[in-house]
Amino acid sequence: MADTVDPTLLAKLAEPTLSEVRQLRREVSDIRSLALQNTDDSRRMERRAHELKDDLELMLNSELKGQLTHVDRRIEASIDQLSTRVSAIETH
Repeated sequence: MADTVDPTLLAKLAEPTLSEVRQLRREVSDIRSLALQNTDDSRRMERRAHELKDDLELMLNSELKGQLTHVDRRIEASIDQLSTRVSAIETH
């Protein structure tokens, strides 16, 4: 007796597996897309962090230079006052 294989039956039996494989492929594709997006976002954040670092460094340098200039002027003014007082004392 020769066993015959019914292609329709095989197709019916393989259909759930094929459906699951298709779903898994979609999920893998979604995961790959999310991973690429995550990588792009990480690079963008790194670039932004470097930009912020540079901006902060520039801002702090400017502020410190301004403050140091102010202190320097106050010291010079104090030295000028002391010099004037010493000159006044020496002339008397």
